[in-house]
Amino acid sequence: MQLVADLDSVLADRRRALQQTRGRRRLVLVAVIAVAIVGFGGYKLLAMSPAFSVTTVDVSGATPQLSAEITRELDHDGATGKSLLQTDAGALETRLEELPYVKSATVDRAFPHTLAVSVDAYSPAVFVESGETGWLVAKDGRVLAEAATAPRRVARITIPPGAVLQVGDLTGDADVSSGLLLLRAAPRGFHRSVGRVNRLISRSGTITAVVGHHIQLRFGEPVDLPLKMSVVERVMRRIHGGQRRDLAYLDVSAPGRPALGLRTTPPLSTSG
Repeated sequence: MQLVADLDSVLADRRRALQQTRGRRRLVLVAVIAVAIVGFGGYKLLAMSPAFSVTTVDVSGATPQLSAEITRELDHDGATGKSLLQTDAGALETRLEELPYVKSATVDRAFPHTLAVSVDAYSPAVFVESGETGWLVAKDGRVLAEAATAPRRVARITIPPGAVLQVGDLTGDADVSSGLLLLRAAPRGFHRSVGRVNRLISRSGTITAVVGHHIQLRFGEPVDLPLKMSVVERVMRRIHGGQRRDLAYLDVSAPGRPALGLRTTPPLSTSG
């Protein structure tokens, strides 16, 4: 009988211990939930307060004009005035990358009141003319803007009147694409050793670049352009002063047999 009483006492103590453990666990759980509720409520109150509202947009990597456009876009989207705690940086980056001149954008929160935007911006590579209409186009073919005149040091290319390029899209025009392909193939320092490309002539599947005021570099079909460019550099290094002023064109459509023509003489062949 004594053994049974002792066993009952042990079991009773065990039950009380288990109940106490369960009680402590429930208390801890209740405390955690309470802290979470208070924290979430505090976060919501803080997010709704003006403590971290956006009052400044700091844009880096963009021209003043593009910076102003980005600031207007963020203001239009309601980013300014909103709390930094409620700002969806990823969504803003996606929105800014829809702007024609923005190649990529990074948006960071700079507490307490600044939205920091870092931009990798496009630069115009060619000015495309079609009749009285013109567009600025980046090297990868993205149409940046409609424009009335070409900026300095931007090559011109003419396409048939009536053609239309869509701002923000990649150009599908074959003549423009051929000209951009040639510009992308130009080696570093090409403008110093040969001259700056001022105009591109693309017709009948061939591409010609005009450097300086009058020298035509005739590349033929836009294939093997790195090789043809190297031939142009090699030949042009041998032509100086008055000879270069008299040069009308250099034809490297057959890069193994480059030919040049002077303003006053018939075409001449030159060895590589």
